[in-house]
Amino acid sequence: CDLHVRVARIANREEISPEEAMDTTMRREAAAAMRYMTHYSIADITDPMHYEFVVDTTGITAEEVTDKIIAFLKLKGMYYPLRKH
Repeated sequence: CDLHVRVARIANREEISPEEAMDTTMRREAAAAMRYMTHYSIADITDPMHYEFVVDTTGITAEEVTDKIIAFLKLKGMYYPLRKH
């Protein structure tokens, strides 16, 4: 997701200022980068080559994200929908 879109979403969801959301996001990303380097030797956590599946949520709805995830899981033979009782 685009950084500015993500920060705006966080600010809205958490009811904080965009500046506070940006600060929190940057600190969280720095901590994640350090953790990935320490545990997995991944220097650039933003490089999609490190992941099997990436969804850019910048301009799509939660439902569209869900559809993309389900399509990927079906493609990999890993989709097991919950049975309705």
